Amino acid sequence: MKALSSALEAAGWRTFHVDGKKVKDKASFLSACAKAMEFPDYFGGNWDAFEECINELSWAEAKGYLVVLENMGKFVEAAPSDWKTACEIFTSAAASWKKQKTPFCVMNAVAGC
Repeated sequence: MKALSSALEAAGWRTFHVDGKKVKDKASFLSACAKAMEFPDYFGGNWDAFEECINELSWAEAKGYLVVLENMGKFVEAAPSDWKTACEIFTSAAASWKKQKTPFCVMNAVAGC
């Protein structure tokens, strides 16, 4: 994963690694994303604010973006509807960034695959 991140960053991309080891619910997921993606202080800690931030990323301008979600198993099992919402927001953001001709990719790194 480090090699991929290094190669992308050398090409002008930003990579964000969201570690889900302590993520068990919506609040901890949003907090982990905010930390990893360096959301501004005004981030409101809700789905609307999350969607707004990942569709803007003006504080992290780049030629493309890769979000790596790691260790999300507890979150997926404990809060499947929140996981679904997160996936829908990421999918919508990718479509929005595509319209701007900026790649936005999300990778769910699952151990053991």
